[in-house]
This record gives sequence, structure tokens and C-alpha cells, in this order.
Amino acid sequence: MDSPGIPLDLLILVMIGIPACVAVFFGLFAFRNMTPLVFKCRRCDHEFTRKPWRDFPTSCPGCRARDWNAE
Repeated sequence: MDSPGIPLDLLILVMIGIPACVAVFFGLFAFRNMTPLVFKCRRCDHEFTRKPWRDFPTSCPGCRARDWNAE
């Protein structure tokens, strides 16, 4: 005779799967609303923004200088 209760497959889904899906769902909203980073070129005084998850800028988009952050 089978014991009454929740099947093991459903229990694993409820305990692990659903909280993981909720965390990913709310994480996507938090990731999208991150504040962009602001940089200022010291050669041409051009101010530009960059997404926070992108690499550090190698050149200024205004004057294309590679040493935009050097004094």
C-alpha cells in the first residue's frame, strides 16, 4: 500500500525549482535597473556612460583617445 503524501518529484520541484525561478525573475528586474557608470574624458571634456556589466572603456567615444583617463 502506498503511503499518502506528496510524491518525491513534486516535493523537489516545490522546494528547489519554484524558489529558483522566483529568484531569477526578480533578479532580472534588479539587473536591468542598475545605474550606468559615468566617465569623463580629460582630453576633450566629453562625458559618457557605460553599462555597469560591460568592461572598462578603452577609448573615449568623443575624441577616440586611448589615454582619456590619464592626466
